[in-house]
Amino acid sequence: MKDLKSAVALAFDLHAGQTDKGGAPYILHPLGVLGMLPPSATETERIAAVLHDVVEDCEWDLVMVRDWYGEEVGAAVDALSKRVGESNRAYLARVMSNRSAMIVKLADMEHNGRECRSESLGTSERAYLASLYASQAVRIRAALAADCAT
Repeated sequence: MKDLKSAVALAFDLHAGQTDKGGAPYILHPLGVLGMLPPSATETERIAAVLHDVVEDCEWDLVMVRDWYGEEVGAAVDALSKRVGESNRAYLARVMSNRSAMIVKLADMEHNGRECRSESLGTSERAYLASLYASQAVRIRAALAADCAT
């Protein structure tokens, strides 16, 4: 099984040449998500943060993630990978089925909500995403709090 260092190197390779909507190198997003994880984040959460978009945006699939990084990381990346045509409700339900995915998704939404990441979006899209992220964050934080209480 590979470690965080290999996941970062892989993410650099897989996201090479990709840019975000603002024109910045895409790799800055998974690295930004990694940097926003809480200090208590596990190795699984750190690796999943770096790889959270490789299934959606690169030529990698979940079998490859599981083969290289194990079932825990594979399950988290699976939960974080939105399917084509999938509703936000179904996607969030899958994210909330995996504790590591919830931790990473909170960091992902925080990073996506930063002004430097959203300044290229239109006003209505920015407002929609801000509202979506806020409601999803409330549900995820409540689920994590309930998990800690048990």
